[in-house]
Amino acid sequence: MKRFLILGASGLLGNRMGIFLKEFDGTFFESKPHGSGKHHYLDVCHPNQFKELIDQINPDLVFNCTGFTSVERCEILPEKCWNINCSSIVKIAEICKVNSIKFVHISTDHFTHHQHFAMREEDNIDTPNQYSFSKFKAERMITEVNPESLIIRTNFFQIDLKTPKTYLDRLIISIMSGTSMFSFSDVLFTPISINQLIRSSMDLISKEIFGTINISSNEVVSKYDFHRLVLNLLDLDNGLLKAASIDDFSHLVKRPKNMSLDNAKLRGISDLKIPSIYDMIIEEISVNY
Repeated sequence: MKRFLILGASGLLGNRMGIFLKEFDGTFFESKPHGSGKHHYLDVCHPNQFKELIDQINPDLVFNCTGFTSVERCEILPEKCWNINCSSIVKIAEICKVNSIKFVHISTDHFTHHQHFAMREEDNIDTPNQYSFSKFKAERMITEVNPESLIIRTNFFQIDLKTPKTYLDRLIISIMSGTSMFSFSDVLFTPISINQLIRSSMDLISKEIFGTINISSNEVVSKYDFHRLVLNLLDLDNGLLKAASIDDFSHLVKRPKNMSLDNAKLRGISDLKIPSIYDMIIEEISVNY
């Protein structure tokens, strides 16, 4: 069995991955996680700390779940964005290469593309903001310093109303209280549940796949239609959810409208079938309720 080191074990994905693995080493920066696993303090912006850590625990695989993900704050703090999302992670990937440790990196779908409807891994893309730019450059630079890395492009969702951290959680809680919320009807994506993302990632790892892979749903939906479906499956009043256009929010940092990912490459490699968005939402609800 591989010895896993999860960078960012206190985050959304890192925490759920720890639950999945049960036995692992994980890092935290601010709040120390509870539960299983062995947890170690790490500031990813100091790769020397990372080198000391891997010398101590000797992992077979490093799974990077860290990131500076606030699009607005990335625009205000571009140097911090670059350090956390790109330069420090590239150094960590290089250290993994030197030490023969498999490196798995979670990227994003936050890119603008023009070639066809859903973005393939090899398509030309644009980066509309600092967050997007830092994530794309990290993909390219990681590939250069550690060609055997696995880079995963994705957009995952989870439902956790006990410790709400995402817009989806806040939207559900607001609707429960009778407060109207909005969702973008002109922003398209291919959401994957956090559990399905982990299962697909583990399948790729077991097959020793490297390179950039899209892990996404088979269906393209708008943010509005996705949120409406979640509310329906929770038996909540979706009449309180208002459709909006991202064009009407000029105060927001520029974002892509079509973030849909083509998962044909994944389906050609993996033995796992990607469930429908409906079924993934049902599973996520059953896990948390």
